Amino acid sequence: MKLYFFSCLIVLFTQGYCNSEIHAGYRVTVAVPIEYNPGFIGRAFLMEGSQIEPNFKAALSVEAINGKYSCSLEVFLGDVKVWNSGHYWKFYTSKKCVIELTGDGDLQLKGLKERVGWRTGTSAQGVEKLQILRTGNMVLTDALDSIKWQSFNFPTDVILWGQRLDVATRLTSFPSNLSSFYSFEIQPDKIALYVNSDHIGKTSASEIFGIGE
Repeated sequence: MKLYFFSCLIVLFTQGYCNSEIHAGYRVTVAVPIEYNPGFIGRAFLMEGSQIEPNFKAALSVEAINGKYSCSLEVFLGDVKVWNSGHYWKFYTSKKCVIELTGDGDLQLKGLKERVGWRTGTSAQGVEKLQILRTGNMVLTDALDSIKWQSFNFPTDVILWGQRLDVATRLTSFPSNLSSFYSFEIQPDKIALYVNSDHIGKTSASEIFGIGE
């Protein structure tokens, strides 16, 4: 596996260092290789928390997956990935991977010809900055520091200290293949663990255990 890191001093030369927040109008681009390179990972670290190491860091990443390149926003605790914008649906792109916090407050991942592959949907909500908190929660806040979007509301396969699972949210294993994955779900009437299988394009779930039926 080839892993390429782009330090904050190089990629974020306008800021000069990695801090815990970025503001509206911010934009960073990571180049995508022209030819497919199995095992390639390119990563630009954008922000880091202020706690004692290992600390939380946010990164814009390009990764070679199944003959294509994915573009994603990720959160790490040290070297461990704890959140990924492409956990459920990957955004594939060519030539470039861009992250932008637009002037009207929408956080977007973009590819070639400004095609948007992922967004927070927070336009016109007064968002002024993106922060990474000491808990590892990545948040979009307004001028009064009110949270308008947070990564804790979109759990992947890791629960962090202080994070809650509410009704209709779920933890899922990163699928190692296209046929099955596990999910831990909180439903209105129970808590359950499922193994999900994909048969001819239709996903079916088999309950392993349930509490509170």
